[in-house]
Amino acid sequence: MRYRILFPLFIFVNCLTTSAQESDSITVALQPIVVTANRMPTAACFVNRSFDVVDRSSPEMLSATSIGDVLQRFAQVNVQSRGAFGAQTDLSIRGSLFSQTLLLLNGSRVDDPQTAHHNFDLPLSLEQVERIEIIRGPGSSQYGANASGGVVNIITRSPEETSAVLSMNCGNYGLFSTNGSYEMVLPGLRSSNTFTYSRNSGYRYDTDFSMVNLSSSNVIPLSIANVSLFAGYTKKEFGAFDFYSPGRNQPSKEWTETTVINVGSNFILPSFQLTPKLSFRRHYDRFLNDIRLPDQNIYSHTTTVMHSEIVGTTAITEQVNMISGIEWVHDRIISNVYKEHSRNSGALFASILSGFSRWTFDAGVRADFHSSHGSRICPIMGIGFFITPRQKIYGTAGRSFRAPAYTELYIYNSTTHGDPSLQPEMGWSYEAGWEYYIGSQMRLSFSLFEQDHTNLIDYVQYTSLDTAQAVNFSSAVMRGIETSIQWNTIHSTEDNAPPESPRLESISVSYGYLDSNIEHRPVFSSRYSYSHPRHKISLFASGSLPFIMQYSVGIIHKIKLTGNAYTLVDASISKRISIAKMYISGNNLLNQTYEEITGVPLPGRWLWAGVEMRIL
Repeated sequence: MRYRILFPLFIFVNCLTTSAQESDSITVALQPIVVTANRMPTAACFVNRSFDVVDRSSPEMLSATSIGDVLQRFAQVNVQSRGAFGAQTDLSIRGSLFSQTLLLLNGSRVDDPQTAHHNFDLPLSLEQVERIEIIRGPGSSQYGANASGGVVNIITRSPEETSAVLSMNCGNYGLFSTNGSYEMVLPGLRSSNTFTYSRNSGYRYDTDFSMVNLSSSNVIPLSIANVSLFAGYTKKEFGAFDFYSPGRNQPSKEWTETTVINVGSNFILPSFQLTPKLSFRRHYDRFLNDIRLPDQNIYSHTTTVMHSEIVGTTAITEQVNMISGIEWVHDRIISNVYKEHSRNSGALFASILSGFSRWTFDAGVRADFHSSHGSRICPIMGIGFFITPRQKIYGTAGRSFRAPAYTELYIYNSTTHGDPSLQPEMGWSYEAGWEYYIGSQMRLSFSLFEQDHTNLIDYVQYTSLDTAQAVNFSSAVMRGIETSIQWNTIHSTEDNAPPESPRLESISVSYGYLDSNIEHRPVFSSRYSYSHPRHKISLFASGSLPFIMQYSVGIIHKIKLTGNAYTLVDASISKRISIAKMYISGNNLLNQTYEEITGVPLPGRWLWAGVEMRIL
């Protein structure tokens, strides 16, 4: 039976069996804040969606080497890497393709209009991240295009004290990395600034990389508003052996540069809040198809995106909040292959969030108007019911869409042709779930979902002699479940263990199952395919060891659609001595042979050691 039929039944049965258990007044302890669900800060227990929030103290964050490394540790989040340490990363949520997940930085979209392969070219080091919010399911009702599988919002830090830190590490395959940060707290400014440089010689032929990152995140408190300013620049150079042509044994090289500037403010007025934002993103990509032929098949592209929005939040009553806004986006590409093109889009959106008695309700709608592919309207609605003050069930349904990327519209070479007349992909998503909070230390969650996508863009050959042509070709249905347990004792006042005693401080366990059904018309070949795992189990823990050492360990086990399975184990041990912290870390400690993308092997066991010193 289809999930869209099961969801209302699931909600109805649970409500009937529990409606007499509690009084009509429900008081829930405030949980971590989630910003991305409805564009307004919302207590986690009132979000009628599957979500995760990871902060700097979470076990998933402690042993990670990049933002993508953090994200892959959660249920139904699949990170497909082509290189180590974030050289090139694709992100999928609930089986969506890498182009169907929206990435935000401080609430502003930073996706690349050329291709989503560049979305994670972010001028941001992991040390500058305060928390990451993962919202699964459709996000187009709030954020527009490309939010079909889910939305990821990366929140930068606001420092609490002035400090300066330097770190350096070395490891296998010629790995060298150094990082410096300076955080400044003044009466009128909070500023976090980082510099990162890393390089390695490659874990196999043509997989070397070098990366430089500069970023500054600032908050300026004023009498009527807080003004935030983020500016960053990153530059990458990496070997791309078979990155985009698996199985051809083709050594390639890629250079990218990204600049991001993001300005926002928050005006708090009586019973009203106004949040304007401006952002700019420039991305340069140069790709050498074969390093053995340095003067042939060189592709260069420069994209710029200008984004502005004004969002207003108001309390209609004590139980009902409303948010509405307007958005405008201009993007452009200049390419030696795609030539020069530009697009404009605008949007109007509104949503409400209410809580009364034991019920929570949210609903929203957004209308997008695009210069190339017309208008789209995306609604969403969710409802939740508190079985007990700390236990809730919920259901959500919403519509989403994805706009064609410049590559799909205008690529033209001997093997592949784009199509400027492509239309957006469309989809509906349905979800039901259960959450249970045990004190402030433990959260249990379970959800089941279905996503129906139509008008999917594919590259198709009708005969063996044809050039692959981009068309709106196929449809897909994704069904699955996800469940997790998160337990954190770091802030427990009952934990009186001596500092040198071994102890477990936090642990998270998650499991996801996903089944996909792609419907194709009869053709000779098509490239559209899903490479997500069918089963994925993750376990991450952190705590203390004797001699006042800290540890973190992570285990991920995946079973792919093909039946191939592998287990990845990461770990880190550190010890602080005065102003210095020494650490040893490792990835893939079991030395597994595996591929996230078929034909692109990833590294085996990789160890490194380093030191971090606080000099101010």
